[in-house]
Amino acid sequence: MNKRGLIVCLFLLVFGVSLSLPAYSQDTEEIPEVREYDYIILKGMSKPIVGLVVRQTDEYYYVKLRDYASETEMPIKKDQVVEIKWHMTPEDALNLRIKKAQTTPEAYLSVIKWALGFPELFERTKGLLVKVVKMRPQSVEPYLMLLNFIEQDCAEKGRTMTESERDIILDALEASLPFKHPVLTARYAAMLVELGLGRQSFALLKEFYDSLPENTIASHRRIVELTLAEVALSMEKYESAKQVLDKLLEREPDCYRALLLSAKVALESGRLDDATTILEKLKTIEPPYWEVYSLIGAVEYAKGNLQAAEEAYTTASRLCKPNDGLIFDMSQVLILQGKVYTAKKLLERAKDKSGWRYNCLRALAAKIAGEGDDAVDSWLKNGAEAADAPAFAHYQYAAFLLGRAKLDDAMKWAKKALEGGYDSADGFRLIARIYCAKGDIKTAERYLLYSLSSSPQDANTLCMLAEVAVMKRRYSDALKYLTDGLAANPEHLDSLKSCAYIYYLLNRFADARGYLDKASAIAPNDPYVLRLNKALSEIQNLLCWRDLFRRADSIDVANGWSEEGEQLGVEIKIKDGNLVMEGTQKDNGDVLLTRAENLKGFVRLEAMLDFTGALETNCGLKILVRDAKGNLQSWINFIKDANGKLRYNYSSTGALDGELKDAPDLGVCPNKAKLGIELADQKSSLWRFYLDGEFVGEVKAEGVLKRAGSGANIFVGVYGRAAPIKQWSLSCDYVYVFRRKSGE
Repeated sequence: MNKRGLIVCLFLLVFGVSLSLPAYSQDTEEIPEVREYDYIILKGMSKPIVGLVVRQTDEYYYVKLRDYASETEMPIKKDQVVEIKWHMTPEDALNLRIKKAQTTPEAYLSVIKWALGFPELFERTKGLLVKVVKMRPQSVEPYLMLLNFIEQDCAEKGRTMTESERDIILDALEASLPFKHPVLTARYAAMLVELGLGRQSFALLKEFYDSLPENTIASHRRIVELTLAEVALSMEKYESAKQVLDKLLEREPDCYRALLLSAKVALESGRLDDATTILEKLKTIEPPYWEVYSLIGAVEYAKGNLQAAEEAYTTASRLCKPNDGLIFDMSQVLILQGKVYTAKKLLERAKDKSGWRYNCLRALAAKIAGEGDDAVDSWLKNGAEAADAPAFAHYQYAAFLLGRAKLDDAMKWAKKALEGGYDSADGFRLIARIYCAKGDIKTAERYLLYSLSSSPQDANTLCMLAEVAVMKRRYSDALKYLTDGLAANPEHLDSLKSCAYIYYLLNRFADARGYLDKASAIAPNDPYVLRLNKALSEIQNLLCWRDLFRRADSIDVANGWSEEGEQLGVEIKIKDGNLVMEGTQKDNGDVLLTRAENLKGFVRLEAMLDFTGALETNCGLKILVRDAKGNLQSWINFIKDANGKLRYNYSSTGALDGELKDAPDLGVCPNKAKLGIELADQKSSLWRFYLDGEFVGEVKAEGVLKRAGSGANIFVGVYGRAAPIKQWSLSCDYVYVFRRKSGE
């Protein structure tokens, strides 16, 4: 019917004229249940009038027609109207369906399926599903519908579940457990892990997996296996995860998700080559996928190949729109390579700049860039205070504050880390370190015992208990702690180093060497290992005999000391328990305080000297050789000169002022230092010089000691040469003479 015909028809109807048209049939045009317009069924018309009744009187309805742009209101006489199907919103339609439905799960489920077609009814539909689930229906369908309904909405809108939605799903999944449905049980186990209940999750799913019947649908079995592997991985049960995935891959060798999880398990368990092999296979099975290259980046990072890791992460970022996780991983690799500016630019692309990881990476960038501790502190604090900050962020900030000696703040964050569920063994150990820094060793030991009760075989805790025992000079207790730790972890580096050090203190050098060799095999370039190795090498070649000349006896000639040289105005006395040589403005000569030692077995002369009062004169150690008749044969000198430089000289003549060899510059000498002269090889007269235990130089001083002959003695002593018209003083804390063991 055209527009003109419809208008004529309406006119006739208004004035009561009857038309000879077929009677209205519901089958002629389907009237939708949810409708934007009113559908007016007239007597004798095959099609309803579609429009909106905008007003009415006792006799007429006034209608704006749907198909006409005109705002004209068309009057329709009420006595010609058979029925009006009023416009109805989805909400109204849903209410009507609910009203008509029987109050059974099945009836409500039918209404829910209809409502799923209307996004605007999301909350109402979710409420109905929850209501049905609470009725505990005898079918898994409502449970699956509720799970899929919420998860699909989250995926489509790119959002995470709300806390209330998470609670709803968890309650529903728990109620579905009696059905033993693989998908629902697996999802329930996964949610338990998200809630931090990994142990319960693994036990539940492992028991369910072991009881799966042989005829379980393949896809359902796969879901259970993949979820069980993910739960095991999160619990660091790498062998369990590997066993489950191996079984799955036997049936489905090209299962992408199983291979990806296998690569993750290999990475986390340290099997980096296996991880690489699996990832190479994944690259051939699927077209390039960003997650594969992201894992390749993680593997290369674990291998220490930062450049290769960067390349892999770059490839991953080209294959997808990088999420924050990928941005953060790539930024970390860039920062560790010193590419701080590039990393900062990349971090600005992250959506979440308030989260803990963003702030912690900015802290790392600040540290690498040398921006100072205050900048690092600010970023770490932001990370620790972030809403998503894990307990690890609190622990990390506490450890940093400990390093800055902000002990009260460090204690606050360390306790917060423990309250947040951080590993109790590590948390208690950090608190113990803070108490140690405060000097409260007793409380520190108590917290270490708390840590040990949480993890009885923890080598880190046992090692720290050993350190506390050493502070209290309880060496046997310290060694007991360390051996217990090494029994649990034979390659624990700190325990090996501590054992070596304690045995070194106890002069049990062979035992010290055994532990130090093991430490060297693990970390040959560790600075502490290198220093201890050097000290032990020296001490093993040295002595068996050590003579400490106490200052109270130093000027007592009867105890073996004698003075020689020009003593013009030089005084030698005891002051504050130390030997002190003092010169007046009138003197201009040498002073030596010497002691005769038998030449046999001599290795080293060492003394702790304070040069503060002798800044403009030469001071140091001197070794002289005299024959059996007491005649001077040769000498060697190791000094700090008037310019503060370390020098040496020597002579093979019989005069102290004889011909001198060149004295190379060995570096600047501090005002107080330990000087040492060592005879490394008597046959070649090779001498070595040490400053505070560190080797600084060596010389073949030809003739020194070689001309001594049989029956000769050496004289070892502290030496000072006065500067003209200057006052000076030299203080000596101690002198050590070292010899080799008899027969060596």
